[in-house]
Amino acid sequence: MDKKSKKILVIVLIIFGILAVISPILLVGSFIFGQIVKNSIIVDSVKINGCFLIHNDNVHYYKRASGMDVLVNTKTRVEDFTVLNNCYGKNNKYVFAEGRRINGADSATFELLDGGSYSRDKQYVYRGVYRVKDADPATFRIFGSLSHYTADKNFVFKLGKKIEGADPATFTVNSIDDSYSMDKNYVFYNDEIIEGANPNYWQLINPDPDDNFNTYSKDINSKKIFHNKDTIDADYDSFEILVTWNDLSKDKNHVFYNSDLVQGLESDKMEFVCEDNDFIKDDNQLFVKDYIQNQYKLVEIENVDAMNFRVYNNTEISVPGSSRFAEIAGDGKNFFYCNTAFKLKEFELLN
Repeated sequence: MDKKSKKILVIVLIIFGILAVISPILLVGSFIFGQIVKNSIIVDSVKINGCFLIHNDNVHYYKRASGMDVLVNTKTRVEDFTVLNNCYGKNNKYVFAEGRRINGADSATFELLDGGSYSRDKQYVYRGVYRVKDADPATFRIFGSLSHYTADKNFVFKLGKKIEGADPATFTVNSIDDSYSMDKNYVFYNDEIIEGANPNYWQLINPDPDDNFNTYSKDINSKKIFHNKDTIDADYDSFEILVTWNDLSKDKNHVFYNSDLVQGLESDKMEFVCEDNDFIKDDNQLFVKDYIQNQYKLVEIENVDAMNFRVYNNTEISVPGSSRFAEIAGDGKNFFYCNTAFKLKEFELLN
C-alpha cells in the first residue's frame, strides 16, 4: 500500500472512530430533547397552545420525527406571530398547521372554516394541510355540522374528494345515514353514483338512525334493490334482509352476501348455525364467514355433512393438556369452534 492510500485509510478510520463516539451521545440527546419537548418543560419556554410554544423569543411548533416530538423554529418573533386556533398559526409569510407548513397558503388572506376542519385563502381551499383540488374559495361552503360534505359553485366534495356528477345547487345529505346523498339527477353512496337509483323514488330499506348498517336501499319505481352502491339481482317483492350486520339477504329463490349470489344455497332451506351466525347451511352445502382481503366472504366447507351439521352448546371438550367449555358445531365427525370457525383436530367430547 502506498503512502497516499495509507493516509486515506487513516482518515477514514478516524472518522469512523469519531462517529462511534458521538453517535450514542446524539441519540441520547435526541431522546432527552424529544422527551423534554413532549412534556413541554423546555427551560425558558412558554407554551402557547397544543402545537406552538415560545423559545428564545421565537415561535416553534411541534413535529413528530423518528418517533419523537421535536421543535421546528418558524423563525418568527412572538409579536409577529398570530395564533388562529389550537394547532393553526401564521406569520406574515407562512401558515402553519398540525406541525407542518401549508405549502402555498397566502398568509394575508388565510382564514379558518368550521373551526379548522377546512380553511381557505384568496386562491385555494385546504383540508388540514392539503389543498382541495378544484375548489373555489369564494363560494366554498360546508353542509351544516357535516364537515365531511362541502361544496362550491361548481362541485360537491366529500372529505376533500370531488363527487363526480353531483349538482351543488340541489345536493342534499340523507338525514338517516349520511353515507347516502342525492341531487336532482342521482343518488350517491359516499362519493359514487348508485347506478339505476332515481332520487325521486329511492329510499332506504328498514332505515334506522341508530344503526350503522343501513346498507340496503331500493327504487320503488324500477323495483331495484341495492347494497351500498351495487345492484342486487333479486326479486323485488320477496326480498328480505336476513342479518343486517352480516350483509346477508334473500329472495324466494336465492341467498345473497353483500350484492353477490351465494351459488347453490337454497333460500327456502337455509339456516344459521351458531349464536353469531358464523355458519350458514342448507341440506347440501355449508358456508362459513372468512375474513379475506379486508372483507368478509362466504367460503364453502367441503367434505362435511351439511344436513346433520349442528351446534353443540356449552360443550366440554378435551384437547391436549386441558379441558374447556366451548360452543362448537359439527356433523358428528368434523367439529369447529363457532366463534372462529377453527377446525378441531385432536380432541374428544366430554358431554
